[in-house]
Amino acid sequence: MNPVLPVRVLLPLLMWFALVTAANAAEPASVALASGGRALLPVVISAGASAATRVVAEELAAFLGRIAGATFAIESGDGSHGIVLGTLSEFPDPALERPLALHGADGREAYAIRSAPGRLRLIGATALGASHAAYRLLEELGCRWFFPAPEWEVVPHAQALTFARDLDDRPAILARAMWCEAGSGGAQQDADYVAWRRRNRQAESFTVNAGHNLDDVIRRNQAAFDQHPEWLALVDGKRQGPQLELAEPAVRKLVVDYALDFFRDHPDADMVSLEPADNTAHSQSPASLALGSVSDRVFGMANEAARAVRQRYPGKMVGLYSYNAHWDPPKLTLEPNVHVLLAALGQGERTAAERDALWPQRCRNLGFYEYFSVWLWSYDRLPGSWTNDCRGTQARMRAIVAAGGTSISAESTASWGVNGRGYYIANRLMWNPEADVAALLDDFYARAFGPGAAAMRRYFDRLDPGAHPFLSRHLLGLAFRDVAAAAAAASDRPDVQARLDQLKRYLRYVHLDWMRNREGGSEADKAKLSTAIMTQLYRMRTSALVSWEMIRQNWGANQQPGKDHADWMVDRPWTHDETEADFQAGIAYFQPREIGAAVTFSDTLVPVRWPDLPSATAQIRSQQSYQGSQVYALWSATGEPLEFDTWAGDAWHGINRFVVSDAAHVEIAKGKLPNKETTHHHIAVPHPGLYYLDYDDHGSWWSMTVAPGLAATIPLGSTRDYRNTQVMQDMYIYVPKGTRQIEYYYTRTAYHPGGPHQVLDPEGAVAKAVDVNGDWVTVPVPPGMDGRLWRLHEPVLGLFWFNNLPNVMAASPQALLLPRELVERDGLPH
Repeated sequence: MNPVLPVRVLLPLLMWFALVTAANAAEPASVALASGGRALLPVVISAGASAATRVVAEELAAFLGRIAGATFAIESGDGSHGIVLGTLSEFPDPALERPLALHGADGREAYAIRSAPGRLRLIGATALGASHAAYRLLEELGCRWFFPAPEWEVVPHAQALTFARDLDDRPAILARAMWCEAGSGGAQQDADYVAWRRRNRQAESFTVNAGHNLDDVIRRNQAAFDQHPEWLALVDGKRQGPQLELAEPAVRKLVVDYALDFFRDHPDADMVSLEPADNTAHSQSPASLALGSVSDRVFGMANEAARAVRQRYPGKMVGLYSYNAHWDPPKLTLEPNVHVLLAALGQGERTAAERDALWPQRCRNLGFYEYFSVWLWSYDRLPGSWTNDCRGTQARMRAIVAAGGTSISAESTASWGVNGRGYYIANRLMWNPEADVAALLDDFYARAFGPGAAAMRRYFDRLDPGAHPFLSRHLLGLAFRDVAAAAAAASDRPDVQARLDQLKRYLRYVHLDWMRNREGGSEADKAKLSTAIMTQLYRMRTSALVSWEMIRQNWGANQQPGKDHADWMVDRPWTHDETEADFQAGIAYFQPREIGAAVTFSDTLVPVRWPDLPSATAQIRSQQSYQGSQVYALWSATGEPLEFDTWAGDAWHGINRFVVSDAAHVEIAKGKLPNKETTHHHIAVPHPGLYYLDYDDHGSWWSMTVAPGLAATIPLGSTRDYRNTQVMQDMYIYVPKGTRQIEYYYTRTAYHPGGPHQVLDPEGAVAKAVDVNGDWVTVPVPPGMDGRLWRLHEPVLGLFWFNNLPNVMAASPQALLLPRELVERDGLPH
C-alpha cells in the first residue's frame, strides 16, 4: 500500500493539525468511571473483537482497576453504554467517519475518544487505532511508561475517576520503529519492550521491509546461478556474489518474479525488500556500467519490479535504502510504490545536503533510516544517543516531515540507562513533531522523580548532547551529586528510589569503565576492572539499562550463561545498600573542581605582525594529516590567490571534497579531488581578508600543507573531535594579557596516535607535561608570560578546547590569526 497519497502531499501540516484537533473545540460531557473503590462502567468490546483488542481490553481494565482500586468487568455489547473499545466498523458512527478516515495506510492508527454520560468511546479506524485510544485514555488519567522496566511504570491513584475530553489523533509519521540491535537482552526484556511500544503508541501504519535482501534471489535460484555464473556481478575480473549482474535480462526477470512470489506467499505484507547485500562490490561489467551509476542500476531494477507488483498486487510496495554505494539519488524518477529509506551512511557524487535536497524530487515515498544508537560506536557511555538532545530530535523530526517522510526505522540499543529520556521523547516526537518538548520533559521529571525532579533535571541537562558537555571527572562529579540530591529529596518515595537505584547501577558502570580506560595500572589491574565491569553489566541485564546482548557477544566473548562459565556470571540479586555503597564510591572518585568563567572571542580573525621573532619561525611549513573533516582559516593580504596543497587518500572509497568561503561564509570555490594525488590549490578571491577552507574526506585520510609565511590557522571546535593521523608539529597559541592560568579541556581521539603533550612557555621551557584523557588542564602563567606566544609540543587534536584563550592554533606565529578585538585590546601590531 502506498502511504503517500495526494491528500498528504498537498495538505500543509497546519491543515493536518486542524483536522486531528477539530473535535477538541466542543465542550465534552463528563463521564464517571469509578467512585469509592467501585467501577461504574464496564469495558465493552464487540462480540467479534480481535485477539489484539481483547488483550488491550484486559490491560485497560487492569490499569483502570489499579488507578481506582476497583474491578472493571469486560463485556461484549453494542456500544450503547460503558467504556467502549473497538473499531468504527464494530461501533459505527457517521460523526467519526471524518476523523477516522483512511487514505491508504494513513488512518490505520487514527483514533477518536468521545465522552458522554454513561459512555466513553475509544474508537479506532482499525484495531491498532483502538489500542492507541485505550492507552491515550490511560495517559490522560496519569499513567506513564517511561522506560520498559517495571520500575519506570507510573500508575496514579484516585478515589473518584471521571473523564471529560473528546480527542482525535493520528501520527504525522506513519511507520515508527525504534528497534534494538540484538534485542533487549532476554525474553522477558523483549516482552517488556513490546509492551512499552504498545503502551506508548509506537507502531507502523504500514510495515517497512527494506533490509539487505536482494542476494536472496541467488539462494532461491542457486541451481540456475551455478549454471550461469555470468548472472553474478563482475568484480575485478571475477564473477562473484552477493551482488547480481543487473544488466542480464534473465536476472532482472528473476528479481521481478522474486517480488511477485513474495506477495503471493505473504498476502498481508505491505512491502518486499529489494535492497542489495551490504557491500559495495557491484558489477563492473561494460553492460552494467552502460546502465549508469550503481544508484541508476539498483533503483532502475526496483522500478521494474514495482511496476509488475503494482499491476498484480495494487497497493503493495518495493522497499530499499539509499545507502552505501547507492546513496546518491538515481537519474530516474521512482515509481510511486517504491519506498526508499534514506540512511546517513554512504558516499556518492553529491554532498549530503545536495543528496537530501534531491531525493524528494526523485521519490515521493520516502522513509528515513536513523541511527539512534549503535553499541559499537557508543559502548553505552555518556552522553549517549543524539536523541538525548531532545530539541535537536524535534528539529530532526520536523525536517523528516517537511521532506515528505512517512517512515522511520531507527537502529537503537537497549541502553535505557544512558538513553532512556531521549528515547521516550523521541518516540513522542515521531508521532507528533510539534509536541511541546518542554511540557513533556516537565512531566517526565515530575512523575518519574517526584520531589527529586529539580535535581534530576539538572542531571539530564548537564549531560544533554545539545549542550556539548565536556565529559570529565568534574562534570561526572556534578552529575553524581545531582542524583544524590534527588535521592535525598525523595527519601520517602520507594518508587522514586527504585528508579534512582537503576540509574546508580548504570553510573557504577560509568565509574568502572572510566577507571579502566583513563587510569594507569598494570594489565592485571585492568583485567580485574574488566571482570568487575562485565559482572556489573551482567547483573544489570534484566532491566535493559545497557545493551546486554551486544556486550555479551563482544566484551563477553560470546559466552552463553547456562552453557559456559565465566567469573563475571554472577546472579546475586541487587540490594539498595550495595547499590548505595557503589554509588558513594563514585561520589568520592568524581570530584568537582574550580573552573573559571568561560571567555569568548569573536571569529573575526586577523594576522599579527609579531616583533622580534626568531628567524627560524619564518621557515616553518604548516603540515598536518587527518582522517575526517577539518577547517582552516586562511588570509589574503592584498587580494592575492590563496595557495595551499592537499593530498587525498582513498580509504572508504576516497571521496574528498573542499569548499572555500569568505568571512561571511559565502562560497568562493569548491571541488572534488583526485585520490592518491597531491593537488596544488590556487584559489582566486574577490578581495583581501579572511577565508575558510572546509575539507571533508569522508574518512579517506588527507593532509594539508601551507608554505612558510602564509596564514593557516586551525579553529578548534567545542562540539566535535578532530582526528590527526600523525602527531602534530609544535603548534602556537596566544595567551592574552592579564591571563593568570591557562584552562583547557582535552580528550584523545580513538584509534589515532598521541595524547600526551607538553605546554611550552614563551621561552621554550616545559610549563606542564599533560597526560589526560577527558579532563580539564590548568597551567599557571607566571608574571611577564602573558600577552605572548606559547606552544603545544607534540599535540594531537582530539577534542581540544580552551576555556579562556582564543580557540585557534597554528604551526608558526606567521600562520596564526587572532580575533581582531583581542589584537586591538592587547595592542598587537597588525
